[in-house]
Amino acid sequence: MRPRASAVVWDSLGTIGQFSLFMLVFMSATLSVSIFLARARKRRKPGESYLDFFIRDATKKRGGKKKKKKVKKKSKLT
Repeated sequence: MRPRASAVVWDSLGTIGQFSLFMLVFMSATLSVSIFLARARKRRKPGESYLDFFIRDATKKRGGKKKKKKVKKKSKLT
């Protein structure tokens, strides 16, 4: 019986490669949590829990940013 391909790849990484991959996943997860908490501190409504903010933020519709039209001022030439 042959071992699964994922097990072969995992073993071929070795101890250092496995540790590096673990650290990469851990750092990306902590960065995501940190960014979420920073956004939640700024945008939460008064009395709203972090879970309520997360649900509201995840379910809101995302639209493209609307560009403001620049209004040119007419200069008077005399």
